[in-house]
Amino acid sequence: MDYRIKQIIKYTVTFLAIIAICFICIASAKAQSVQVQRKGNAFVEVVDSGHKTTMIYIDKDGNKYPIYVSSKGRHYILKVSKKSGKVYKKYLKQVDEQLNK
Repeated sequence: MDYRIKQIIKYTVTFLAIIAICFICIASAKAQSVQVQRKGNAFVEVVDSGHKTTMIYIDKDGNKYPIYVSSKGRHYILKVSKKSGKVYKKYLKQVDEQLNK
């Protein structure tokens, strides 16, 4: 191959690699964004809670949690992790199965 063609291929591959790396960096940075809300002197993470229903979930310890519906129609409750203290969604498969009969 001609020297110029090798240089063109080399620069094209380098350019495409740089574009791919930039795209991955932007996508990962966007995925890591978190919404926070200030409460007094602390900042609390805001979780998208979907639509709250009138139903209540009672766990085996007797704790009551309001049931939410996601945009895809799945039911879940918001719980707090004992280890990290973070809020997470616990999806309720039984509720979905009973309501979709």
